[in-house]
Amino acid sequence: MAGTTEAVDEAAWERRTQTRLARGEAAALGEVYDRHARLVYAVAGRLTGDEKAAQEAVTHVFRLLWTQPDRFDAARTRLRTWFVSEVCAYVTTVRPGTPRVTHTAPERARLEAADTALSSMSLKARGMLRLIHQSMLTYQQAAQEMGLEPEEALDHVRDGLDLMLRCIGLPSGVDHG
Repeated sequence: MAGTTEAVDEAAWERRTQTRLARGEAAALGEVYDRHARLVYAVAGRLTGDEKAAQEAVTHVFRLLWTQPDRFDAARTRLRTWFVSEVCAYVTTVRPGTPRVTHTAPERARLEAADTALSSMSLKARGMLRLIHQSMLTYQQAAQEMGLEPEEALDHVRDGLDLMLRCIGLPSGVDHG
């Protein structure tokens, strides 16, 4: 139950911090930076493969949070998720020429299959997988954030993962039905 308490405490902190950012409190931005800069830099570095581009992405998303704090809505998403989304958007739209990791033809085929799986999976399954993967939540924490019972949430995770495995050509595992 400690994980749930920590998630609730973190969500409450994010709501208070959102209010402080909207009031222009620089200390709030510093606290957010201390908590999330490493994650943002890691994601940006992974996406760009370039230290300078990653630093630019980090600067961009923190400047965005500071100058447009209303773009982050603590009632709708977690701050970690918002940062990852904003970094991805920045890297793919603002810096389209940024060097990317190159993939072999089989890797590209699997990525395309995974993209197909994601676009065809239910919103709940996709939401659960996104929260678990990007926000590093347990399925119980993700269920709470999405307003689902843990058993239902686990079914959505299993369905999403099974669909993903089938789409990329791997055995889907155990029948959970």
